[in-house]
Amino acid sequence: MKSLKQLLLIFSAWLLSMNLTNGQNGHQIEFEIKNYDGKKITLAYHYGEKQYIKSELTRQESGRFVASGKEALEPGMYIVVLLPSKTTFDFLVNKNEQHFKLSTDQQDLIANMKVEGSPENTRFFKYLNYLSKQRKLSNQLNEEIKRLQKSTVANKTQKQAEKKQELEKLGASVNAYQNAIIDMAPDSFTSKIIKAQLPIQIPADIKNDNKKAFAYYRDHFFDNIDFSDERMIRTSLIGQMIKTFYSNQITGGNPKITIENVDRVLKLAEVNQELYKFSLVQSVNSFAKSKSPCMAGVYVHIVDNYYSKGKASWLKNETLENMKSSANALRSSICGKKAPNLKLKDLGFQEAQSNLHDVKAKLTVLLFWDPDDPSNSENIPKLVKHYKTRVNKKHLKVYTVCAANREKMGLTDAFKKCKKQVKDYKMESFFNCIDLNNDSKFRSKYNLKKTPVIYLLDTDKTILRDRLSVEQFIKLR
Repeated sequence: MKSLKQLLLIFSAWLLSMNLTNGQNGHQIEFEIKNYDGKKITLAYHYGEKQYIKSELTRQESGRFVASGKEALEPGMYIVVLLPSKTTFDFLVNKNEQHFKLSTDQQDLIANMKVEGSPENTRFFKYLNYLSKQRKLSNQLNEEIKRLQKSTVANKTQKQAEKKQELEKLGASVNAYQNAIIDMAPDSFTSKIIKAQLPIQIPADIKNDNKKAFAYYRDHFFDNIDFSDERMIRTSLIGQMIKTFYSNQITGGNPKITIENVDRVLKLAEVNQELYKFSLVQSVNSFAKSKSPCMAGVYVHIVDNYYSKGKASWLKNETLENMKSSANALRSSICGKKAPNLKLKDLGFQEAQSNLHDVKAKLTVLLFWDPDDPSNSENIPKLVKHYKTRVNKKHLKVYTVCAANREKMGLTDAFKKCKKQVKDYKMESFFNCIDLNNDSKFRSKYNLKKTPVIYLLDTDKTILRDRLSVEQFIKLR
């Protein structure tokens, strides 16, 4: 049986361990920056492609800046901003590393960085220092190659080849260093960041086949991103990659491919609730106000297949209903749908086919314009000139709708103003129509919010391009 003295010793040890454990709750990060005279620094963090201020730290009597609190910081990449120069450096926060010290010198923040109490940041800054040195060597070699190109020295070609070979060796050594870090500590945040930036390696047997190589690149675009790691949200990497994956660079502006890419991202993100939320919000925001043609259909797809199906449980009901309403307003006039028919009054300059679906043409340009829009003087003459000089008029017809505001100017004046501008802008070769009473409901059918706006229709009046500006239409090939 243990003596009272032994029990007291055990109890004291337990209390001490509890105090030590409790002492590690929350976060406390110290920053010591030599040769920095500022009284304050800003602590910020990455969230997707944006950065947000976490707090402003004031220099303490010890000369250090301390970020501390009872709550733990959310793991991710954080930023220290020196004022007023706005010089910055990044550092990493892990769930189990929230008490550490970073000491450096303003003369070279990365090269002089010393870390206490954070193996993750020790690894991170060691990598940044290595990368900085290799980048300098790479820049030197590139400068030497440029000088050789302009020089007239003997064996110029051979010397250039030697320098390029040195560059290749340098690149190979950097790759080897990166892979070594990943192999030694695959679950570390530093490794996840490095891996996310590694290029996708195209197999040698399809490398010279552009179509197959691109398909492989697209299919393996996210191979190096760990969607289960919530820390990736608080870096700029995943937000940038999703943005690129939705861009014309990958999709070619094709709404079908864009929708496939959206579904792919959200499927990958399902493994982590926070990352899924981030990816869904970024996805819908990417297309909610997109000015690119045919992207309204992507927004409708996201609302219909994710938000309307209860896959955004965090959203307030009022916001959800507004999103559904926006999608419903768009859905009848998106790419791939048959353009809603219009039976409108002819403005009287020719026997215009007032029925849009009766226009016989391989391509039909549907233009909505407002006679009170000051941009008409620039936009409509451009469209008329493009039609007359660059377009095969046998295959293309232009059907215009003068969307005058009858409440503002009255029925008679609105009609006269539309007719006058058709004549002034030499639009007589178009099918020019008007619906001052909005009997055809053209404003709601085409969700008309601004003018001028153009829809491009095929021979069956299926929408090929939606919500084009005049400039966008003219640039189409």
